Amino acid sequence: MAWILDAAGYVTSTYFGPGFPANSTNLAPPAGAAQPLQFVNGAWVMATPALTWSAAPAEYWWIDVGSFFDRFGSKSLAITSSTDPEVAGLVMLVLPRKYIDLQRADLPTLLDVLVTKDIITEAEKTAVLTRPTTEQERYIVGLPQPLDDAVGHA
Repeated sequence: MAWILDAAGYVTSTYFGPGFPANSTNLAPPAGAAQPLQFVNGAWVMATPALTWSAAPAEYWWIDVGSFFDRFGSKSLAITSSTDPEVAGLVMLVLPRKYIDLQRADLPTLLDVLVTKDIITEAEKTAVLTRPTTEQERYIVGLPQPLDDAVGHA
């Protein structure tokens, strides 16, 4: 008997017959082992669960300040050059930071200033806060990209 494996080493089916097909092993998985198992470098190992956006750690929502303003598109110039005292105050709160935590509890309220002043819409605010981050935006680089699931956060 052989276990047919996909490219990542997960069992896709079993094979009964002569010889062994490509991408297979005749080394049986350990009896009673917790699932899912993955065949890596000639040995069975406990598979790491796939990282999804709903389970991504907080640092996945930390983005560079420049990337934060990039999320506003062409409206970022109107925001950063505004002479309105509240908008200018918002910019002054954001600029000196190392990163912006998109899940920070008070950030939606701060962005409501921009909505109230008709600089951005409510939908644009929601998109800025909930769109999954990319490797290029993240403050911490090198994190694996989570898989899509129910994207967004509270």
